[in-house]
Amino acid sequence: MDPSGKLIYTRNHDVLSGNLQLVHGDDSAGGAYTDGTRIPLSVKEIGSTEIFAQSLIHSPNGRFVTVVGDGEHITYTALAWRNKAFGNGISFAWAPDSNTYAVLENKVKLKVYKNFRERPGAGMKGAGSWGIDGLHGGTLLGALGAGFVVFWDWESGEIVRRIDVDAKNVFWSGTGSLVAIAAEDSFYILRFDRDAYNAKLAEGAEITDEGVEEAFEVIADVSEGNRLCYFVGNESYTISPFDTPLFLLGYMPAHNRVYLVDKDMHIHGYALSLSVVEYQTAVLRGDTEAAAEILPTLPKDQLNKVARFLESKDLKELAIQVTTDADHKFDLALQLDDLDTALDIARGVPELEAELKWKALGDRALAVWRFDLARECFDKAGDLSALMLLLTATGDHVGLQALAEKAEEKGQNNLAFATRFQLGDANSCVDLLVKTQRAPEAALFARTYAPSQASKAVAAWKSELTSKRRPKIAASVADPSTNPELFEEGWEDVLAAGAFSSLLFNLG
Repeated sequence: MDPSGKLIYTRNHDVLSGNLQLVHGDDSAGGAYTDGTRIPLSVKEIGSTEIFAQSLIHSPNGRFVTVVGDGEHITYTALAWRNKAFGNGISFAWAPDSNTYAVLENKVKLKVYKNFRERPGAGMKGAGSWGIDGLHGGTLLGALGAGFVVFWDWESGEIVRRIDVDAKNVFWSGTGSLVAIAAEDSFYILRFDRDAYNAKLAEGAEITDEGVEEAFEVIADVSEGNRLCYFVGNESYTISPFDTPLFLLGYMPAHNRVYLVDKDMHIHGYALSLSVVEYQTAVLRGDTEAAAEILPTLPKDQLNKVARFLESKDLKELAIQVTTDADHKFDLALQLDDLDTALDIARGVPELEAELKWKALGDRALAVWRFDLARECFDKAGDLSALMLLLTATGDHVGLQALAEKAEEKGQNNLAFATRFQLGDANSCVDLLVKTQRAPEAALFARTYAPSQASKAVAAWKSELTSKRRPKIAASVADPSTNPELFEEGWEDVLAAGAFSSLLFNLG
């Protein structure tokens, strides 16, 4: 595929062509294609080729297409499909000017042509010293060998850098400053520093077969994961995972789409907004003015993605302004302690979905000493345990009494008991234990904390045992009101002390 979207491929000896510009026209007319959907492409036969194609290489300006196969290469005009040049060759590569190209005639014989004539001179330095498997065009001429990649300067023929890596392919960025070297299960992103290379030449330093070490800097390596990613700064971002193998055709900025093809020549497109990439680049450069100018141009459906990116760069204040996702904005508000914004969002969420938000907001409000807000949140979240701790800490007896009643209504009897015990309301604790059929615990609790309620608790205990047909055990349980002598602590004194405690509780 050339930069304009013209696609050329072969089927046996037939050459077919399609134009993705027309597909984009259909897309803009309203027939939008979702990511990964197979895109119907009208193709036509434009000619044939005498050789069985193993690779097709577009010139950078799209005017020519070179077919390589059967040990030969033929260059055609892209529009009329007329033969322009031919010769022996097992690999081919174009220079950026579309006038210069290199042909690998065999593993040790490399020729360079300009305007379809062999260029005079010594050729590429060291060519023929190593076996080469393939050529790759771009800012520099790349050659792949067994365990290495070597880059030559197109004009001087000098070795820029030899890199020891088992590579399958080489791809240059449009600016010529970045290059990706694809290996079997990963690829490496390198930055080409031409100034560093030229400075080394200006010093008169001897350029060995290893080239200039300063010419390239590795900035990232990415493992293969059967997914489509794009790269900004030194990080990759996933566009979509794949279920089946796809092959990259190219990116069309005018369409904001990446195009891929499967082995059956079915075209698939994935959205990638150029303005989003430009915005991310500006943010990573720290160019806030440029980022602010680009922000209004971002597609609405990409704002949440951008907000996630900003959050990952610890720009949460900006992210909360950009995101349109209420859940994400809520999370950011909590991280920024912007509890008023979080409160507005929580109040707008349906009650059935809001419990987790109220709980999270309550925890954060408690951490920053906003007790009134924390109380409201825990109450709306139904988090009675947290509410009990808060009310206990603030000494809110009225609130604790209401909480105990609510806990009992909801069947949270342990919490209701703990709350009433915290209030010192031992009588209510005994009543709750009896009500929940825990009469033995009620009797033992009453003996210690509510002596006046002991007889009632014992009666409930005896009744429970009798109903379970255990009369002997029921008879063995002593009632302090009828058998005070069995209680060595002195039951009358205990009752007097209990009455005094109840008086103090009622006065409180």
